[in-house]
Amino acid sequence: MALLTGGGAALVAFLMIGSATASVASASLTVSPAYHGLALSTNGFSQSGCNSKATISKHWKFHMFTGIASGAQSGKASGCGAKTIKGLTVYSTASANGGFEAIIKLPAVPASTSNISANLAGKVTTTITATDGGATAVCNSGLYSYSYSDTFWEWGYTGSYFTGYAYNDSTNSNGVWYNYSYNTASIPSPFNLNNTTYYDHSQGAYTYGSCSASASIDMGWSAQIYDRNTQTYQYASGQNVPSYSYMSDSVYASTDYGYYNDTYWYGPSNYSSVTGLVTYSYNTSLTSSTFMYSYPPYSYSSSTGNSSTLTNTTVWSLTGAALWFTGSWSTTDHYYLVLNMFVSNYASVSNWAHGSGSFSTNAATSGNGAKLSSITMS
Repeated sequence: MALLTGGGAALVAFLMIGSATASVASASLTVSPAYHGLALSTNGFSQSGCNSKATISKHWKFHMFTGIASGAQSGKASGCGAKTIKGLTVYSTASANGGFEAIIKLPAVPASTSNISANLAGKVTTTITATDGGATAVCNSGLYSYSYSDTFWEWGYTGSYFTGYAYNDSTNSNGVWYNYSYNTASIPSPFNLNNTTYYDHSQGAYTYGSCSASASIDMGWSAQIYDRNTQTYQYASGQNVPSYSYMSDSVYASTDYGYYNDTYWYGPSNYSSVTGLVTYSYNTSLTSSTFMYSYPPYSYSSSTGNSSTLTNTTVWSLTGAALWFTGSWSTTDHYYLVLNMFVSNYASVSNWAHGSGSFSTNAATSGNGAKLSSITMS
């Protein structure tokens, strides 16, 4: 999920910049800040609905001199409070995203090199919260209703096809009827279910309504090495920092009920089936859930409850994290490390008058910040 583009074009623009600081120890080589190259940034936010706000308090940026990537963003999507009109669906959202692409010129690769590693340090802290409004929780969801009655006829089977067909479809969406039909005047009367006819009739209805609040974050790292001489990329052979991580909190309630039935006849095969009246109800009382997913390494967890408010704070530690490349390298080619990081937050609330979803991600203060501490060749 790359938020940054144009790295190839940016590479061409600075290919003659000098090498980064390097130190030699035995057969290995370590590149440390200050790095030389280009740093591209992405910063964006959006907000919609009654009481929503998203901000990027510190623009995401990679600092070549220190190797530190920093940024901070927050947002909250809130219900409409006392202004809410019961039964009228209202949806509010807030989102923010940021990240960087660092293009770093590498020194000449030693002849014995079989591994190049981008080594990370630091941390990113994020907090997400979802609430129905607690003691003031009011679900103002309207109920959406839908019903249908569909019939299809075919007749005059010749052994390979039917010579005539007709259909009549009727639907009702929140009290408004729609009807679509074709060739119904040509339907044989009476219409007999025999080896030359086909008949299918189905009907049903459902009603649905819900209230929800949620907040989430997804974040990830990726890296490539660009060879200026061959104009090719090599992707990382492995990494112990996730290329994709996702976490969400949600609080919701819903009602969903209805019925359906069906009658089916296919004469050429003498096949029939009848599904009698089936009714269902999936009403849910107040439900809260937390979901987390990450790879690599792969991890997954989820939990549910009935809390009116969920809050999760996560510290994404980068201590000891790395992305590495294995293979053989030319001692005369010019190489560049292209390092990418993205972070995206989203919050929403639907029909909870006093509910909200909120987020805060910090990679800028109180010891937060992601750092490319070194690049090693060994």
